[in-house]
Amino acid sequence: MNSVDLSVVIPVYGELDKLRRCLKAVERALAGAPELKHEVVVSDDCSPGDLVPKLRSEFPWLRLLENTRNLGFSGNTNRGASAARGRILCLLNSDMYVAEDFFVDCLAPFVDPKLFAVCGRILEPGAWNDGFKTLRLTPRRARVNSVSATDPRSDLPAAIPYANGGGSFFRRSMFEELRGFDPIFSPYYWEDADLGYRAWKRGYTISYLPRLCLEHDHQASIGKQAPSRVRRIKFRNHLLFVWRNFTDRSLCTILACATLPMALSLLARLRFRRWFWLLATLRYLPSVLRSRRERRRFQLRTDAELAKILSAAGHLHENRP
Repeated sequence: MNSVDLSVVIPVYGELDKLRRCLKAVERALAGAPELKHEVVVSDDCSPGDLVPKLRSEFPWLRLLENTRNLGFSGNTNRGASAARGRILCLLNSDMYVAEDFFVDCLAPFVDPKLFAVCGRILEPGAWNDGFKTLRLTPRRARVNSVSATDPRSDLPAAIPYANGGGSFFRRSMFEELRGFDPIFSPYYWEDADLGYRAWKRGYTISYLPRLCLEHDHQASIGKQAPSRVRRIKFRNHLLFVWRNFTDRSLCTILACATLPMALSLLARLRFRRWFWLLATLRYLPSVLRSRRERRRFQLRTDAELAKILSAAGHLHENRP
């Protein structure tokens, strides 16, 4: 079997019209990079209706995977990645539309043996660039910010805290070593930040390359869900990201100095819904403890060291008590 340079992996759940547009853009862009030995893998997460037979009929060149149960974004993406044969993965959401030159020289950055991932210029509605971002992590919170598409930083290559789960390239061997996206973050949010942070702590790097351009019809699927459910998942996964990744302090210190004051503040402000969300998230603490032990065993960089590296690259990544 011939080796494959690039595997384009697209996890899907419904949204056939957007997926059609995505696949046609991918097909055009791959035609513009004929030197690439490639494959396109679509992993379907139990979509309702007749999406799968229509894909087989309209795009017979796809490798199509069908889940027997719904895995959520992390699990579905991991399944597609595990079936891929390319040494580099390109992960795309089904509502992303790549530029015609997206795959031209896309593998060139990976001559750096420490490079784990590359994220492109991801143009969001409202003229935001979600490819270039900053991350501030403290024992109390994690904050991610994107920049305007007109911000001068959007035009320059840079080191970034993580590559988006869609619109990015990953070295498959490292993706597998890190075991991909952690399913604890299912169904969505914070899984890509978690993967990137783990990669940096292992001694790898992640880059932003603005010449790799694509559009994202953001939240085409998530936006249709109940807003209260989306807020609850965001709240839970934000806490899990902090608890699992900030390892310069013990978990007991984080819970006593950050989480407990947060709980008291929510009660004082009569924000009972979020208070119950916080209590519900405490059930994940055994898993959090296991993951922290494993991450400390393999990490080559502390939170403070990582803060300095990314700050030197021009990013606001602060490590405050």
